[in-house]
Amino acid sequence: MRGYLEYNPNDKISLHIADKSALYSNTRDSREYSIIHGTLEGYMLITLIACFDKNVSWNTHGFEQRLIHVNWLIKGAHLSSINEPSFYKLDLRHPALTSWYNSGLFKSNYKAGESKKFIYEYEQPVPYKFSIPDIGDFVLWVGGSFPAGLSNAFKAEIKEWVGIQISFHSPKSWSEVRKIYESLIHFFSMAANIYAGKPDIRVAMSREEVRFPEILYCVKWHNEPFAVMPRYMNFLFTHIKDRCEECFTKWFNNIELFSPLFDLYGSVKFSQMGVPASFLFMIQAIEGLQRKTIGGSAIEGNIFSNDILPKLKEAIPESISDLDRELLSKKLETLNEITLVKRIKSLCKLLPKVKGFFEDYKRDALEIKNIRNLYSHALQESKHFESEVADIQKMSYYIEFMEILFELSVLRLIGLGEEEITKIIKHSPKYRENYLYRKNIVGYL
Repeated sequence: MRGYLEYNPNDKISLHIADKSALYSNTRDSREYSIIHGTLEGYMLITLIACFDKNVSWNTHGFEQRLIHVNWLIKGAHLSSINEPSFYKLDLRHPALTSWYNSGLFKSNYKAGESKKFIYEYEQPVPYKFSIPDIGDFVLWVGGSFPAGLSNAFKAEIKEWVGIQISFHSPKSWSEVRKIYESLIHFFSMAANIYAGKPDIRVAMSREEVRFPEILYCVKWHNEPFAVMPRYMNFLFTHIKDRCEECFTKWFNNIELFSPLFDLYGSVKFSQMGVPASFLFMIQAIEGLQRKTIGGSAIEGNIFSNDILPKLKEAIPESISDLDRELLSKKLETLNEITLVKRIKSLCKLLPKVKGFFEDYKRDALEIKNIRNLYSHALQESKHFESEVADIQKMSYYIEFMEILFELSVLRLIGLGEEEITKIIKHSPKYRENYLYRKNIVGYL
């Protein structure tokens, strides 16, 4: 069948089909396609992955056009299955991470005078190498390009990037490669304090690397990928350099844990979401992180499960339906969960003590709980609370509070100690300046 691709790097990839022999042309139902093979411009092999019907147009004569949304596109190869181990190497090149890596290829010196020359010096930083069991050998490196003959020009297009190359210990399936890629994007997004999507991606599909196809895809959150590094980075490569291998190893060992939590965190950080929704999303992320990593029970030991829970289940009337009995029984099993306030406090207690930073976390935890109860349970628990609910600045402060708590708790989980986290808090403009500025706004200082 014939059609054309439309690619918008900040939004979507769409396949337009205007062929009466198109798949399922006799139905208006939306269909999903795990893989679609094609040929671009008559010679380049392409594979479209995770596709679904977005719109079907009809006229008086029947089918007119089918619009298919494409999540991933591999240019240069046909992939037979998303579960077949076909990939031997993953290569990411990000144009704006050189500031995070704290190193670049080119340094310029301006010399005043009649000539007003810029002298550019080239220096190749030493790559950083490490290995992670069950994944592969990693290389962090800096690459770039500089147009020849423009060393003294006022304007020259200098391209730099930080490369992350992974040579897999054993071939990976597309599903595994995508999970590893998204985990890296989550990591760098948290480090850079802005969505680190849209790097150049290439993969080797043979050990000889005779094929290195390019990958295009839709951004996960609909905003502009950054071209320059933001002012408020959360931490730099130098902050984790001494424990880099340990940090990345623990990060990848916790992919299943971090992935859903970062979907919540990322939705708050990198999409245009309202303040109340962002507030509730961050609460879900914080509760999930604490539950999975620390946990806790309202009644410690086996007292609840051995003595209290059986009696509560016995008290369920036999007159109600079996389905209701089952649902109520499962609900009773959650009664020993600790409260949101205790979850926030338990995470805060594990962070280093830095003057002016999280000093009022007990009060903050109570305020967060009160606002959460009003929005999610329609409960008002204090007389003075009503006037504070609509204070968007205060809610924004609590969102920032929970974002920082989430980020620092994750850094602790991947191996950074009290000394490293203290250094990050003291040197990060976001954690010091932005946090304290918001704190002043809500009248806490």
